[in-house]
Amino acid sequence: MAAVHTAAAHKAHARTAAERRKWASELATEQIKAYAAKIVAEAPPLTQDQCDRIAAVLRGGA
Repeated sequence: MAAVHTAAAHKAHARTAAERRKWASELATEQIKAYAAKIVAEAPPLTQDQCDRIAAVLRGGA
């Protein structure tokens, strides 16, 4: 019986850790979006080429 309880507790802890990682990822995403919006609002207008280059960086390219 103890082994079943331990396995269930481990599974619940793992799920909780996964949920914490998801929450942290979502929080980071929102913080980055807010920062990017602030920077864009303060910057002069971007050319289409500049927008494309920034989009490429955000997609993981360089």
